[in-house]
Amino acid sequence: MKRGRRRARVVHLQFAFAVSYLPTNLYFELRPDFVVDKTGVGAFGVHGETGGAKPHAVAKGHRRMTARQLAEAGQSIDHGIDVDTSSRHVSRPASAVSDITGVVGLIGFGAILVLTMIQDFPLTAAMLLHMIGAALPMVLWIVLVEKVHRRPSTGLDFALSRPRAEVTAIVSTKLIGLVATFTIIALAYFSIKTYDDTRYGFYFGMAGFVVPVLILLSPIYLAYTTRRMVEPKDELWHFGKLVCLDLDAVDFGKVKSHALSWTI
Repeated sequence: MKRGRRRARVVHLQFAFAVSYLPTNLYFELRPDFVVDKTGVGAFGVHGETGGAKPHAVAKGHRRMTARQLAEAGQSIDHGIDVDTSSRHVSRPASAVSDITGVVGLIGFGAILVLTMIQDFPLTAAMLLHMIGAALPMVLWIVLVEKVHRRPSTGLDFALSRPRAEVTAIVSTKLIGLVATFTIIALAYFSIKTYDDTRYGFYFGMAGFVVPVLILLSPIYLAYTTRRMVEPKDELWHFGKLVCLDLDAVDFGKVKSHALSWTI
């Protein structure tokens, strides 16, 4: 029991240590003149001042340079960051979620972190609570407040109501594709000897709890979304058709997309 409590405390400290990096990460994320260290040592930020930022020494061999200075020097910035040569600001792609969504998730995670440190939860239950505490508030926020499921980019049209027979046929094919996908993933885990190590016992214990829940909820989710999808025959449907050897109906481009997304 004492050993289990010590392991739980270690996990809590690891979570707290990870969260402690958040202010620094947010600082660099929000800084418009954040660039990558050209010395290859790492990334760092720049202190902007009126009339332009001033390079100064951080450590021996290190310099702080703005994006504009790099552009004027004819140097490129690593990690795919584009430089606007007419400005010192670095252009970044828009986030898929709002800033407040991340804040809501952080608050939920923090509340669960405090709860699991006060109460004596089993390690598996504590880990699940941490994931739920971060994810559930964000899901509720984006669905109930921001209503992202109503956006055209989701591919859903809630005015649609497909016939039950059509939905059943499509969902059956999707379920075949989903079961085949889970089977391939399971075979990969059991085939790679690395996962025979006892260190992964906790991971498989978590999977043993989560996977049955996913299996039970998947038909409900697929039936609900398929009924309202503008294009219900998506990548999962095409993979299901491939598994059924109905090759004439298969779009191999969508099968490739399905394979890439699940591999990642």
